[in-house]
Amino acid sequence: FGIKSSEGQLVKLNNGVLRLYSRNKAGYIGYSDSSDGGATWSRYRLDANLKYCSDCMVSFINYDGLIDGKKAVIASYPSEKKRKSGVVRVGLYSDDNKIDWKYYYNVTDSKEDFTFVYSCLAQLPDGRVSLFYENDKAALTYVTYSVSDLSVNEKSETFFDKIAKFFVRVFAG
Repeated sequence: FGIKSSEGQLVKLNNGVLRLYSRNKAGYIGYSDSSDGGATWSRYRLDANLKYCSDCMVSFINYDGLIDGKKAVIASYPSEKKRKSGVVRVGLYSDDNKIDWKYYYNVTDSKEDFTFVYSCLAQLPDGRVSLFYENDKAALTYVTYSVSDLSVNEKSETFFDKIAKFFVRVFAG
């Protein structure tokens, strides 16, 4: 089945694999992979570990260094509908490029709508991660985090997370 996606963010994984993450309206962030430099792309898949508000920009970067002894991808996005509850996620991967979204960090925990809209991540020369995001008032916020700040909270699965993952895998995997 087709899912409209836009505003892609590209990361490079092992063996030259390019992964393009993008916004959509499906409730989970989706991606497509290319192993030939972008000439062809795999079928678009939803990542059942990245529950998301639907229809808002996402930001993804490669982290230049190891976290817990593994390569990492870092993401930011609103995790709840109406663009609220902004999070930063840290995904660790090995040779097979399967990403374990091990850590999460709550940037905004407000239950008010539109408190975390567009965001942009970057890695600073000293290894810290910077995040620039806006809210509905067009107010811009700039914050920086150390890797240890972002690697504190391990994501635990609830029963409802497991059920949702099952449906994503069956119907959109």
